[in-house]
Amino acid sequence: LRAEEVARRLPGRGRALLGGEPFTLLLMGDSVTQTGDYGAMLAKMLERATGNTNITVVKKAYSGRSIDATVRHFDRDVREIKPDLGLLMYGLNDQICFVPLRAFLEQYEWVSDRLRERFGADTIYLQPTPHISTLRSGPDGGADPPENAFRTIGYARAIADLGAKLDVP
Repeated sequence: LRAEEVARRLPGRGRALLGGEPFTLLLMGDSVTQTGDYGAMLAKMLERATGNTNITVVKKAYSGRSIDATVRHFDRDVREIKPDLGLLMYGLNDQICFVPLRAFLEQYEWVSDRLRERFGADTIYLQPTPHISTLRSGPDGGADPPENAFRTIGYARAIADLGAKLDVP
């Protein structure tokens, strides 16, 4: 991990991370984020790579959460937090409820804009994973239709494209 690359990819607060300043990761998402440990793993990797031991992880993730709910509850969710880096992972609930892709992407961009404007925070867009039940049958032989996984993959690709367009990792 090169300092120049961190500063380039995290132009708002990357130097604070490299300088050992207190650094808060804000994880926003659905049940995958709520129950997962990827934030703690990332914090450990960043600590090892930068030497910064002042990294805090805050989760604002809720089972069943979609990006539009995050937009509606943004002020309440981040009021007490001063994030340096926001990690957004949505898509499973959005795609299964047929949220139009354009609206989904506009809301992704809205959240990252607010994090930057309000806190000077950087954002990373994380891609949703296909729901595992689409890949295997349950005990009753039933499973979610495979098109759910394919829609999620489409949302993931669109998030990557939006990130490239906005220079958001």
